[in-house]
This record gives sequence, C-alpha cells and structure tokens, in this order.
Amino acid sequence: ALEVSGEYELAVTLGGVAIAGSWPATVVAYAGAADAGESFADAAVAFPSAAAAGETVTALVHVRDAHGNAVAYADDAHVDDRFDVTLTLDGAELAPEAVGLVITHEKAEARYAVSYVLGRVGTYTARVALGDVELASFDTVATHGAASAASTTVAGAALFGGVAGETVSAVVSVADAYGNVVSTGLTDADCDATMTASGGFGNGTAVITRATCVLTADASLGTFDL
Repeated sequence: ALEVSGEYELAVTLGGVAIAGSWPATVVAYAGAADAGESFADAAVAFPSAAAAGETVTALVHVRDAHGNAVAYADDAHVDDRFDVTLTLDGAELAPEAVGLVITHEKAEARYAVSYVLGRVGTYTARVALGDVELASFDTVATHGAASAASTTVAGAALFGGVAGETVSAVVSVADAYGNVVSTGLTDADCDATMTASGGFGNGTAVITRATCVLTADASLGTFDL
C-alpha cells in the first residue's frame, strides 16, 4: 500500500528478468479524503490576538488526508470537505455577513483561507471545523478604530442656548466608524468649536462669542466638554 502521495516507478520481473511489457510503469498515488485529525491551522498565518476595529484578519488552514498528504485539487474540481467556520463576539454567535466572512478554498495549495472584518469592540472567537471535528479556535480582541467625525455626536443644553452671560455646556462623544467609544489617543487639539453671530441682536452692541472644546478629564470616556 502506498501511504505517501506522488509518482512511483513499478517494475515486475520473473526470475530476475522483466516480464513482457514496457517497464518500469509509472504509478500515481493520490491523496485520500480530507482528515480532521491530520489537517491543521497555519501557525504563521493565523488570526491575531488583538487588532483594531475595521481591520481584516486572516488565517490559513491546511487540508491533509489520514496519512498527512496534502489534499490538493484542480481549480475546477468539485469538493465537499465540510469545512466550516463559526464566529462569536463575546459569546454571541455572529452571522457571516455581519463581519464579511470570506472562506476561499485554494485548491491547488490544499488549504482554505479565512478572513473577516472586525467591527464592534470585544472578543471575537473563530472556530474552524472539518466535518464534526474542531481543528482550531482563535480569540481576537478588537479595540476601537480611528475617530470618525461621521460617528461622533454631541448632546446637551448648549445646543439650545441659554441666558445671555451664562455658560452652557454639552458633551461631544467620539466614536469610530463602528460606533465604538474612542477611549485612547485623543487630545484637546482633536476637537474645535466656534460660534458665530448670525443676527437678531437689537441692542447695537458688538457681539462677543466664545466656545471651547476640551478633552474630558477622564480621557477613557472618549468625550469632550463643550
């Protein structure tokens, strides 16, 4: 029995003399069906332990048969390896389309490439299985991405005005493109506020306006005091 896939030369003799025919003959041993016990996740190309929201993370899984042979196919071959990936965020299962999960069978290389996009902050767990056997489980902690003006909001009394001469305030809450609080990397220079007189002032005096936007003392809140 041949356990290692590849090409072999077969010669048949009788009494030390080659029998009739053309020898040696070429014999090809092909890899068998995918085996969960021998297939494995790539140690060099694996989902990272931590990454920022918005990043695409990738892992490779190599498919082997029961004897450790690479299970490769022609690009147009129909394959049913029952390869599956499930994703959770802090223990709650995620729909594949929610994170842009892509599974690519790189048939000639006898492997699967798996990628998805981090969104909300938390711990993502990717479980890779072949049939009913789990091959690997990866945890990736997603941190917030870069601050996004489109996702940043402001709320408070300052938005509605107040009594002349009195200070009114509001809070600017900074988020990334996925709505995560941006709890690190902010400085006072990141937020700017201006106020311009637009009319309706009847006392004939010059209008003085002031507006400031200062990072909240607890920077981890991801807010500015307006």
